[in-house]
Amino acid sequence: MLKLTLREIGSAKGRLILTMLSIVLGVGFVAGSFMFTDTLRSTFDDLSADIFEGVDAVVQAEEGEVSSSQGEVIRFDESVVETFAEIEGVAVYEPGLSATSRVFALDGDGEVLAPQGPPVIAVSWAGPSDITTLTLEEGKAPEGPDEVALDPLSIDEAGFAIGDTITVSGPQGLDEFTLVGAVEFGAPGPYFVVFDLPTMQEVLGEPNQIESIVFGAEPGYDVDTLVAELAAAAPDGLEAISSEVAINETQEEFGSFINIFGNVLLGFALVTLFVSIFIIYNTFAILVTQRTRQMGLLRAIGASSSQVLRMVMTEAVVVGLISAVIGLGVGLGVATLLQRLILSGGSLELGTPEIRLRTVIVVLIVGVVVTVLSAIAPAFRASRISPLAALQDSGRPTRSMTFRLISGAFVLVPGVVLLGLGLFGAANTTSGVLTLLGIGSVLTFIGVAMVSALFAGPAASLLGRPVQAIRGTTGRIARDNASRSPQRTAATATALMIGLSLITAVSVLAASIKASFSELLEEALAADIFVYDEQGIPFSPAALAAVEELSEVDAAAGFSEYDAVVDGEVQLLSAYDSAAGSQLVNIPVVEGTLTLSDFGIGVLDTVAEEEAIEVGDELTVAYDDGEELTYTVEGIFEANGLVSGNYAVERSPIGPHVTVDGVGFMAVNLTDDVDAEAGQAAVEETLRQFPQLAVQSNAEFQEETEGQIDAFLQIVNGLLALCIVVAFFGIVNTMALSVMERTREIGLLRAVGMTRRQLRSSIRWEAVIVAVFGSLLGIGMGVVLAWAGIAAVPEGFFSTPTIPFGTLAVYVVIGAVLGVVAAFFPARRAAKLNVLEAIAHE
Repeated sequence: MLKLTLREIGSAKGRLILTMLSIVLGVGFVAGSFMFTDTLRSTFDDLSADIFEGVDAVVQAEEGEVSSSQGEVIRFDESVVETFAEIEGVAVYEPGLSATSRVFALDGDGEVLAPQGPPVIAVSWAGPSDITTLTLEEGKAPEGPDEVALDPLSIDEAGFAIGDTITVSGPQGLDEFTLVGAVEFGAPGPYFVVFDLPTMQEVLGEPNQIESIVFGAEPGYDVDTLVAELAAAAPDGLEAISSEVAINETQEEFGSFINIFGNVLLGFALVTLFVSIFIIYNTFAILVTQRTRQMGLLRAIGASSSQVLRMVMTEAVVVGLISAVIGLGVGLGVATLLQRLILSGGSLELGTPEIRLRTVIVVLIVGVVVTVLSAIAPAFRASRISPLAALQDSGRPTRSMTFRLISGAFVLVPGVVLLGLGLFGAANTTSGVLTLLGIGSVLTFIGVAMVSALFAGPAASLLGRPVQAIRGTTGRIARDNASRSPQRTAATATALMIGLSLITAVSVLAASIKASFSELLEEALAADIFVYDEQGIPFSPAALAAVEELSEVDAAAGFSEYDAVVDGEVQLLSAYDSAAGSQLVNIPVVEGTLTLSDFGIGVLDTVAEEEAIEVGDELTVAYDDGEELTYTVEGIFEANGLVSGNYAVERSPIGPHVTVDGVGFMAVNLTDDVDAEAGQAAVEETLRQFPQLAVQSNAEFQEETEGQIDAFLQIVNGLLALCIVVAFFGIVNTMALSVMERTREIGLLRAVGMTRRQLRSSIRWEAVIVAVFGSLLGIGMGVVLAWAGIAAVPEGFFSTPTIPFGTLAVYVVIGAVLGVVAAFFPARRAAKLNVLEAIAHE
């Protein structure tokens, strides 16, 4: 039986390749996701170790309940340095200050020097030492208020030379410095702008502020003892940690982002594997049907049902194992492609994708398990074939539609229930919601796939009517072939259905977001001009102050977001200049006012209802510096999509209490007598001191935002397209096996006068009918899923649910084209069959 199984696998190499392709693609994406994220993690782990190379201890601000506002490390006064300088065991120390994507060097054309992907890091540096990672490649370390050093990549890109005068843009505006050195970090990636500490403080507008002090111990001095002594001397709010702890903290920060990114990739890979299951199941089901006579003969000469079962399962294990091994190689290519696509144009280098033992084990297990699970039902069906079947020309066993309806309902109903629970808040945690949605989606898709066989035949017959009307007898044969085996048609269409349903759901959601945002701009914003940092980094209030001074400007308001503790809970606050902001942003007020005093606060209506908060109540708010401020509730408002937090406060009084007083974006209204283009030009001219800022009209801002949504949609659809590729090979596989199954029928058709061209046409049109059925089913499910998601999102996010009918029509056409292309080789093979041999085929 084992010899027979292996001989069966090797007897039809084309069928074997088609069967394996679906597994290889799915498994390859899983392997590539692991390899890419492992390589990324190793790179950043090494980077974290490099940052603290030579450092024995670090003093920094304690991590409190509030993470630092706007992504910056919490600062403290440099006067504390003297507290630690005389501690026994300290050989060398250096206070430091840095900023990410807030300080930029400009090239000769005045353009910001920034890599694609990695950030630009401005950092203080006292020159080469045993406790600093930067190394001097050329020139000298910067000293004094007029000197700066850059990394070699920036210098090469801009064509600078040591001694050149260059322009640097910081929170305070533009300033000129002499380039005195080229510094290297060791690992390529971010660009560096380097000053001495006093100059760094001046550039950031943060006098006497530092973010950490690094220490090197005396030779032979116990590091743990040094850390303990530093901790004992540290004032309230500061902590002393070893370099190992600092490295671990940095690695965890990098790792949290990498884990999210890796899980997203892995999620797409699992969707692809899920699609593969239907292809493999359909393949094994057809193969078992085609070998009914063979298996019946085996039973007739003494093979037991368990032996037949083991034969099919062994075939599944062997195919799954071979596919998994090939999938590892494909995964290497996927990881390399991901590196090139995601890191394209950046300076970060990852090297060869990393293959860990865990990846190999997981991929082998997944490949085998997916194939075996897909083959279980056909294997049991094969084991129940009786010896009498050997004497009959049996087709695929026909199952009761009542049984299929009942079994499909048992899967579909729980799936829909779990989806509903996930969408409408039965779970209190994000992981709980995702679990409900994931399991619910899987069960729903399986249930629809099972139930779809009930109407696949009539649907294929209906979709085939136009084909029959256009193509005559050829179209009728295509229509009959697609409709007479509803189970095969449903199984083939299901793979395409899943891929297109997800793409459709994303398209509907994206169209709804774009339409809602357009409506939001028209209704909620009266601003003529928007100003924001192109990298999404908060910018200096000095830019806002400069715009407010313009005669062309009627009103300007800054909008920001800050983390804070409100009555004991960490919350995101929306802070804005409420006097001007009330003219530029329409936030529906339920009660009171949102033209706030310095210590007035607005509360979202749903929060006010849940917490029983009323106008006139007092709330305590603590910012980065730990100081608690008392606010009075002056207004209750409804969500409008712009106010991200549950609370709104006046922006200007917050500055002294946060690490970075930055503006997220600026809204500007021009005076009535100023031409829109002239007014925008005036704002642009004023903000030349801040070249990283984009100045856009209302229409340009809307177009830019819609472009970002489209770009995100393209990335998601690009990843989901792999599902469509797998479904495509599923159609190829099914059509090829269908041709094999109908070899004798094809011979008879050819014998009674059907030409090769007519035969090819009938097979292609059959594939089109099946593909269009799958496309329509997928689009229908996608629309339902998207609308369910829209209904579950809090009120105010989607104001205009939209179905992009034109895009969905294109998806149907794409499905039909996939059917034509997928049927090319099966149709060609069928046309080449010898008529007499085909008629004699058993």
